[in-house]
Amino acid sequence: MRQRAISEIAEYLGHTLESPISLSLLFVELGLSEIDFEQIHQIINEIINPHYNNGEYELQDFVIQINNYLMTKEITLSEMVIVGMLKGFSKSWFPELYTFAHTL
Repeated sequence: MRQRAISEIAEYLGHTLESPISLSLLFVELGLSEIDFEQIHQIINEIINPHYNNGEYELQDFVIQINNYLMTKEITLSEMVIVGMLKGFSKSWFPELYTFAHTL
């Protein structure tokens, strides 16, 4: 019941899969764990590292790598959901990703 209440409040405040107000809530809604959060955090960090793709990246880089990781859980996320993740991660962990994520 607590989860439902939190989701309802977040939705009222504008939380969507495309533009989450809480990245943690997005992960809970998708059935992803804290370990998944940490792994996806690491994937994003590796992609935006200047040594990866010469410091240039595209949405497909994230879609492919994140979905490859989630394949073991038989989960595939849409581009729209991954854009929401990138927006969420850019707010607190990767400010250098903010402009990229918010122009998708």
